[in-house]
Amino acid sequence: MTLVVPQPLSVEKWADRPVNENDVLTLLESSVWAPNDGLREPWRFIYMNGNEGKDALPEHPYAPAHLIVVACLSESSHKQTEDLCAVYGLIQNFRLLANDNQLCVRTAVATEVNAGDLRTRFQLQKQERIAAVLDLGYADPSFSKAADRASIPLRIEAF
Repeated sequence: MTLVVPQPLSVEKWADRPVNENDVLTLLESSVWAPNDGLREPWRFIYMNGNEGKDALPEHPYAPAHLIVVACLSESSHKQTEDLCAVYGLIQNFRLLANDNQLCVRTAVATEVNAGDLRTRFQLQKQERIAAVLDLGYADPSFSKAADRASIPLRIEAF
């Protein structure tokens, strides 16, 4: 038995094509079904399109749009772990759905995304942190990818 999973698109050059905010909202509506305990939905989003993103995120100047995923963390350390797992599950859901819609997503999750200047710029509260900055856009038509899908053999053993 072979399981075929989508391989997220990686892009080196963005197309000169705007990202429709309603399309991003539609993808998020499905992405939020990430599992979490108590349906806490520990996230919020900051969306920027075009020049507003270039001004607000000079570290990411080339993407046509940006989605900042903010994790809203509980006071409880146990719930914080669950909340972060749910947020990263949402991000993976979003990436897979975007891939199916030919929308490319480049993800930045390094520690610098939580630098003090970004926390101030986006008015993050004490219990919030930036989980990821998602650069969004469509691949330039000249971009060619090696393979759309990767096959993974699935082996099930009975004891």
